[in-house]
Amino acid sequence: MRLVEQIRTLQDFGFGLEETRPFVECLRAGHPAGDACPASLAVYRRKLAELDQIMAQLRAVREQVAAQLSQAEALLSDGPPPRCELTGCRADGTRERGNSGTREREDDAREKTMIKAEGVDEVTDATFADEVLAATLPVLVEFTADWCPPCRQIAQVLSAVAAEEAGRIRVVQLDVDTSPATTAAYGVLAMPTLVALPGRRARGVDGGRPPQAAAAPGTGRGAVRR
Repeated sequence: MRLVEQIRTLQDFGFGLEETRPFVECLRAGHPAGDACPASLAVYRRKLAELDQIMAQLRAVREQVAAQLSQAEALLSDGPPPRCELTGCRADGTRERGNSGTREREDDAREKTMIKAEGVDEVTDATFADEVLAATLPVLVEFTADWCPPCRQIAQVLSAVAAEEAGRIRVVQLDVDTSPATTAAYGVLAMPTLVALPGRRARGVDGGRPPQAAAAPGTGRGAVRR
């Protein structure tokens, strides 16, 4: 029973079956714990080095996106909120139509088009668990909306990151209007908000916990968290 529990615990942390072998052999040799042998400690050290590399990659992406977000916010601070190209869209999701200034809220999500970054997949409430929480690679999630001007500014950056980090980091977008459950679970209050999740290989890291435990409310206009 103790042997099975040891293997299950290691696999929950993202260890492969072959990586659990030293722990199993340590238990079979009569040691009280599977990580009491030098070979087991060596596996731990290799796994920590792998996690450090993943987190360094995520930090680099975070710094790049945060810099672009700061530039976008600086542009917006110089004047009134920009209008949509055709309808005078405001940041609260309402639209101004005609010369009378009548504002009409767009409640039908089918009329909205998320600001799509080229080469970046979209996830939803229905697919978030499979596409993000169960992903093997680290995932950078952008919470976005069609009425968010800064989201348009960083779309090209997300596309570049997705292309440059292909095979190492996956970048996805989630529309807050059409996926309210995930948005609420991660405490997202402003767009764009970027959340970095380390994937199954780093399930022992904070970001791998369920959103209710790992997420903190976003603050200010847009946020970048990990």
